[in-house]
This record gives sequence, C-alpha cells and structure tokens, in this order.
Amino acid sequence: MQQAKNAYAFSTAARFGELALELWDQVPDAAAVAGVERIAFLARLGSILRNGGDGERALAVVTLALDELDPATVGPAVRARLLRDRALYLQNLGRHGTVPLLLEAIEVIDGDPGEAQLRASLLNFLGGRHLTGARLEQAVATSDEAFRIAEAAGSENAMSVAANLRGCARVHLGQVSAGLADFELSWNHALDHDSQLRHRVNYADTLNLIGRFREAVEVAELGVAHSRTLGVERATGSVLSHNMVEPLIELGEIDRAEAATARDLQVRTLQIFRLYSTMSRVRTLVWRGRIAEAEALLAEWRPRAEATSEVERQVWYSLRSVEILIALGAGDPLRAAEALQRTLDDEGTRTAQLIRILLEGARVVADLRADGHTDVAASTADALRTAWRSRPRELQIPGWGTVLDAVLDADSAALAEAIPVADGDGVPAIFAPLVRLELARVRAAAGDRAAAADLGADALDRAERLGHDRLRHRAAEFLDAAGLRRAADGSGLAMPSTPPAGAASGVEELTSRERQVLDLVAEGLSNRQIGERLFISAKTASVHVSAILRKLGVATRTEAAVRARTAAPLPGPAPERA
Repeated sequence: MQQAKNAYAFSTAARFGELALELWDQVPDAAAVAGVERIAFLARLGSILRNGGDGERALAVVTLALDELDPATVGPAVRARLLRDRALYLQNLGRHGTVPLLLEAIEVIDGDPGEAQLRASLLNFLGGRHLTGARLEQAVATSDEAFRIAEAAGSENAMSVAANLRGCARVHLGQVSAGLADFELSWNHALDHDSQLRHRVNYADTLNLIGRFREAVEVAELGVAHSRTLGVERATGSVLSHNMVEPLIELGEIDRAEAATARDLQVRTLQIFRLYSTMSRVRTLVWRGRIAEAEALLAEWRPRAEATSEVERQVWYSLRSVEILIALGAGDPLRAAEALQRTLDDEGTRTAQLIRILLEGARVVADLRADGHTDVAASTADALRTAWRSRPRELQIPGWGTVLDAVLDADSAALAEAIPVADGDGVPAIFAPLVRLELARVRAAAGDRAAAADLGADALDRAERLGHDRLRHRAAEFLDAAGLRRAADGSGLAMPSTPPAGAASGVEELTSRERQVLDLVAEGLSNRQIGERLFISAKTASVHVSAILRKLGVATRTEAAVRARTAAPLPGPAPERA
C-alpha cells in the first residue's frame, strides 16, 4: 500500500490497503508486523481512498477509526486529525455536518501550545467551510486567526492556505484589490504541493469570476498538470479541470472545453467535483443546441445538486445559471426571465457568482424584446440595473457594465461603443455577436437597412464560428424577418425566398382572427399591444399566438412573421373554426 502511495498510484494503494484491513484481525500482532498502529493505518487508508476518488469508502474508514479510538490511550491530536478528515470527506460528498466536526476538533486541542500548526490547519479548514457556505465575514475572521497562528509557529504552508481563503472571501465581499493581494501573498508562502494546488484551485476560480479568463485557463492548466504528477487527478485535479473548462466556455473555445470535460467525466472522482463537471457539461450541451440532453442531464443530477447547494453557495448559483441558459437555449425567454427573477429575489448571501448571471440577464432582455414581450423585457431590465448597481464597486466589472447597460437600453450609440469592449477577452465571447445583433435591430428600426444588414450578417458569422446554436438562430431569424439576407450573388439585399410552388405555408389553416393576430405579430406587436388593437385580453392574444405557432409549425414569433411575409395573400377570409 505504502509503495503504491509513494508512486502516486492511489487506486492501487487503496486495493492493497483494503486487503490489509481484511487481514488485520486474522493476525495477532498485526500492528507489529505492519509497522503501524491500527488507528494510524485507518487514517492513512482513508486519505488514500479519498485521493483515489472513493469518498464513501474514505468516510466509512475514518468513521471506523473514530469509533475504535480510545481517548485514554490516544492523544488529542490524533482524534482532532480524524475529526478533520471526517469533515473533509463529508465536504467532498456535499453533505452537512462539517462545521461541528471542525469546531469539535479545535476544542479537543484547545490550550495545547504544542499543537499550534494543527490548530492553524483546523482553522483553515473551518475558514474554507465558512467560505463555501457564503459566511464571508466569518471566513475572513477565521482565516485571519489561522494566518496569525501559522506565522507565529513558522508554518509557511498554513500561512499560504489562510491567505488564499481570505483572498477568496474578500473578492466575494467586493474587496477585489485586497483579495488579489492576498492571493499573491498566498503564492509567496506556498512551499509544498498541497498549498500550491489549493492556491491554483481558488485563484483560477477567482480570475474566472472577475473576467480574467485567459489567466484563469493558464493557472488551471498548470494545476491540472501538477495534479497529474502527484497522482491526485481524481481529486484536486478534477476541480482544477472544471476551473479550466469554465473560462474556456467564456472565451468561446467550446471544442477545448468539451474535450476537457469529456476527459474529466471518464475519471472516477468525488461527488462534489463530479457535480461541478456535470454543470459544465450542461453548459456545453446548451451551447451546441442539444437542449433535450441538457435538460435530461440536469434532471438526473438536480436532487444531488439541490442537496449540495444547501452547504455550498457556489452550487446554488450554478444551478440557477444553467436553468437560465437552458430556457434561453430552448427559445423560451419568459421562462428564463422567471428563473432570473427567482435568483434576484433570493435572500441568501450574494457572492461574486451573481455578477455573471446579471450579465447573462442582458441576453434574457434581448430575447424578450425580440419575441415581443416588451413589458417583461422592461421590468427585467429595471431589475437587472438595480441589482448590478447594488453590487460592490469593485465587482461592477467595467467591460461587463458597458455591455449590460448598452443591451438593456437598446441605445444605438451605447451599443456601437460596446462592440470593441465585447470583442475583448475580458467579456464572455457570446456578447460579441449579441451586441452586433442588438445594434442591427436598432438600426433596422431606424430605417438604416444597409447598416442593419452588415451588422446582422456579422453577428450571424460570429455566432456560427463560435458554434453557438441559439445565437446563430436568433441572428438568422432577424435577417430573414427583416428581409436583410444578402443575395446569393452578393448583388444586394434580398427578401427571404417564398416557399416552393405547391408547398403549404400553413397560413391557409388559420382562422380569420388568427390571421389578424399574425399580421400584428409581423408588425412586431406584443401580446398586450395586440389585445389593445383587437379589443381582446392579452391572455386571449397569447392563446391565439400559441395556436398560430402550432399550426405554422414554427417555434418563435419571428419565424411566424417570416411565414406571414412570404405567404401568398388568401383569396378571402377563412371561415371561423371552433
């Protein structure tokens, strides 16, 4: 077991260790033969199992050790370390109970001046649990105490971990400059593999949160390579892989993101890390337009994700994010707006993860407007502005704020100014085509069809190069509905082609009232505006619109408008149908 562990072959070490555990009671002098006491052996085996990706067995082994431990013969430091390990293994499984175990461990060694390094280590674990639970002020205070104790004890690595955790908490609190300074301090004190890996995990994640995507990828890549040399690819390496995938998605490098996720999903790992990888997989599926697969995968993992989100705030935000993305990918901005509003209404601690969701809200508003839901678009935009401006100043990332305000206001000058900002690496790649598409809509409404055609075509080209399914569809729908598709020979603008001779457009199946509603949809009216024009309720207008989409066999109001424009005039009003 020990030889395999020394070679970083943790799965092999775990098999030998469990075989030794089976044989232990059959040997009268097992401890003497093995050269290690049973409690110490169990602690070592638990750590091996954890690093091999078997969280459940690791938890079972450390629980066995605690049950067998005799306080009369074993020192308090041994018990404290076992309590720490049990807390860690519960954390890896996304379960409750870690904080009481760590507090108990600290109490066990309380007052023992010879255990200063262990106390600092325990406080670091406790600070980490406060951080993941979004108890941010407590995380800072606990990490401060850990740093002071570690510094007095001369423990460089414990100082590194404490500064690392304090930096994370400060960034979430909006103290970005102070947090980044802590990360620099953390790296300066990271002398062993554990503190270096922990630094890279949290630093890569933080860089991604504040829009420094290229740097995040580089830090995470170094961490993944480091984890492989240590044989902990199933544990720390898995979360580092996730921390590389997330900024790759933001950069639009979806092929690399998919490849990294596929590799990670093939490796057995701890449940919390598998959960992170699964959320990344959902995002890439939505990007590709494979909505049914994304919904099925989310449904499979939702019970575990919801349970874990009770102890890890990051998982809660990840769930809310993929719900919004799936709704947008499915062409249902109303559902996306509802999911966004639930996120804004939540009374839990607001961490740095929220700012990326607020930026995604710009897409929600853009799609609401495009589909004629102008009232919902306006109220959602107001809620987003309020939420954005309520965030700490250092978390209002300038480039993101520029793009968000431009899309929410749908102002021509602001959108034009936002284009070079959206083209930079510091803004998620999807906003480069989105800002152009929104400016194309504004220019088309103002009658500048040539500029609208150029911008719309550019948006479509960029969306296609990114491989982003929904943005590609949105850009194509706009160009078709506005009659701005370029002619095949490049000679100028052309209206969408009419259906082939003899092909049914579906319009002939509509009732006279539905045809009236379709004409108003083609004018760009919302359900409320249609109701006012026809003296019916907005709900009744919505029912008519749904029936029209079904009969025409289209998914969106824009596609219905295109069908209305390309359909031949009907010879006379169709009789009303029941």
